Amino acid sequence: MEKKKKTNWFKIIIIGLFIIYIGLYALNTSGYYDGSIRRKVEFTNEQIEKFENDIKNGETVDINNYLEKQNKDYTNGASKLGYEISSNIDSFLNQGIKNIIGILSKILS
Repeated sequence: MEKKKKTNWFKIIIIGLFIIYIGLYALNTSGYYDGSIRRKVEFTNEQIEKFENDIKNGETVDINNYLEKQNKDYTNGASKLGYEISSNIDSFLNQGIKNIIGILSKILS
């Protein structure tokens, strides 16, 4: 009867980190990261030009007019559910602590 070999977790972790490194290296050399940064810079340059033109023309300047595409809503069903659960736990614990303190104050006074 042969003994089972133990799983070498160190080797698995090193191989996983190496695969992640190769993936990130490929993304870097392909220019993916630089392209996303360049798109952000172009967006801000456009907004700066718009801002400067509005100041030259004497128009009313509001920061919200220049950051229209910046605010994204990332909420989904899971995040809403998590928020509801945490809110309910919070209110339950707050009420419980208040009740315990009220009972202790009646007993000790």
